[in-house]
Amino acid sequence: MEYRIARSYEDQGYKIMKVYEQNGKLYADCKCACNRCGGTGYIAAFGHIDQGICFKCGNNPYPYKTFRAYTEADR
Repeated sequence: MEYRIARSYEDQGYKIMKVYEQNGKLYADCKCACNRCGGTGYIAAFGHIDQGICFKCGNNPYPYKTFRAYTEADR
């Protein structure tokens, strides 16, 4: 079965990793590359501050977020 998330999240680059049901609704764990460091976890221009670790993703360049998932018929 094909699952989708909201179009705005897909446009931002979020990819579905896992889909599960909770309280009768579908949810998806999604990941997306950090838009500040580009998925590297470091920013070279700020190497002099805390070894250049990206403060937005905290050196976890592919953070997970949970969104509602929909089937193609629901969407």
